[in-house]
This record gives sequence, structure tokens and C-alpha cells, in this order.
Amino acid sequence: MGFTMNGTGRLTFTGTVLSNETGNITLNAGEFYASSGSSTVSNDLVWNEGLLIFDLSTIDNSSNTININNAFTKGSGETFAFDFGNSGLINETYTLMTFASTDFALSDFTAVNTMGGNFSFGTTEINEATFQTLQYAVIPEPGTLVLLGIALGSLLLFRRRK
Repeated sequence: MGFTMNGTGRLTFTGTVLSNETGNITLNAGEFYASSGSSTVSNDLVWNEGLLIFDLSTIDNSSNTININNAFTKGSGETFAFDFGNSGLINETYTLMTFASTDFALSDFTAVNTMGGNFSFGTTEINEATFQTLQYAVIPEPGTLVLLGIALGSLLLFRRRK
């Protein structure tokens, strides 16, 4: 059975999705937001297009996480974007998702509303089972660092003049 999200709405969830259902979650369009903490998808998550929204902590390397018990599957779409809402700490790596398997490549993903960064795959142990992870490291682009340096230099120069 499962369910399919179409349109321009936002699906927000916490806890477990489809715990007593058979079938998959299919994201065709719109926004999929796993709010606060860890959320679990009991079956497969098929991503055709749309936006996955994550809040990256500005205190440590925690973020909201989607744990998929089965496969994280690439659907028919071409754009697979993560929206980080300009959150996160420079040089921190955040675990976004865990899953049993995937057919995505890192080059399939793009990040929006971020200072810059890189996606990577890893592994983790959950209840004595090995799962794959999708991680994001916040690494500002050189242009961002130059602008930050100019701003700090200007502040120091302005302060010296007083």
C-alpha cells in the first residue's frame, strides 16, 4: 500500500512512518521534512523529485535524521536537492540518513541554502546490523571565506580608527 506525495505541499513527520503498512513512501514533488530528531521509514523511500529539508545544528554535529529500514531508491527524477536552511557549523559532518541499500551516487545530490559542502557515504551499526549513511560536511566555498575575511578586516580597521 504505502503512500505517494505529489504536488507542492510539505510533509512533516516525526517518529515512525508506515510502521504497520506494506509498501513504500514515494516522493514525487513537494517538500519532505523530518522534523526534530530521528524519524523512521519502515519500508523503502523512493525519491523521484522534490526537496528533503534538514535542520543542521549550530551547536554540534547533530541534525534531524531519516532512518530507512530498507532501500533509499533513486526514482525517475533528475533533481535531488537537500535544503539546509543556511544552518550548520563550518567543518562539521552531519549524518542525514541511514538506509539498508541505495542506488544513488553522490553526484546525484545537490545542496541549497548552505555555505557549501560535500556529500559522502559511510556506514554505521544499529542494533547489530550495518547500515549505510548519507553525510554532509559543511565546508564553505572560498568566496564565502574571502567575504568573511573582508568583513572581519573592516571591523578591525573601523575599531582601530576609533
